[in-house]
Amino acid sequence: LGCNNQEKQKDIMCSPSEAITPTKVSDTSVSWMATLKYVLAAAFLSVSILEFSLWFPFVLPGLTSAASKTYIPAFFVYDEEHTKFDNTPWTYNTDYLLTIVMSIL
Repeated sequence: LGCNNQEKQKDIMCSPSEAITPTKVSDTSVSWMATLKYVLAAAFLSVSILEFSLWFPFVLPGLTSAASKTYIPAFFVYDEEHTKFDNTPWTYNTDYLLTIVMSIL
């Protein structure tokens, strides 16, 4: 019975030839360069999308007059005559809640 138990333990354990050997990580400057490339690409893509979204509504055929009437860029300066902004806790709390939920996801 004891011998049979040792046989089972042999099957579970790895032999030294099967052991995982650590490999040396290559130069870290390569990974920094790759990270820098991704950060610069993300920054470029973000600015490109922003510029496109500010340009696109005004070049749609047949809808340019509608875009100029409904899309008024405020750039954080809200004129009470032309723009409406909901400055209540509901707005801010919803924004913070969405930020938390999207950060978790």
